Amino acid sequence: MSRPIKVDLPCDGRVYVVDAKHQFFNGRVYFHQKDGYYQRIVNGKAQQLHIDVYEFHCGKVPEGCVVHHSHRNLDGSFDKDENNIEWLRLMTKAEHSSYHGKNRVFVEKICEWCGKPFITFSLSKKYCSE
Repeated sequence: MSRPIKVDLPCDGRVYVVDAKHQFFNGRVYFHQKDGYYQRIVNGKAQQLHIDVYEFHCGKVPEGCVVHHSHRNLDGSFDKDENNIEWLRLMTKAEHSSYHGKNRVFVEKICEWCGKPFITFSLSKKYCSE
């Protein structure tokens, strides 16, 4: 059983990194997920950190839109660890799909299970069989 995380950070609309697996925003702790996003569970429903940050600063995400992480890592991937408002952009679902389709970078990775190389565009993918 995991211990509760106690943090004493301001509730000022900024995201704070607690450690490699937790980020803090406005009195709430979010947990890093396998897909790279940070979320918390409220009444059995997942709430993603980047969406909560966007909605805190800009209001509800309109129907048909998504919140995009615009900060890039050195390898060209989008940084889901960077959740402060200056790195979040509102896009329509169509714009978002088109953007990622045009900017998709394929990389060679080594499977963490079998050790064989494989090609993927998903930087969170760890296994060749996923």
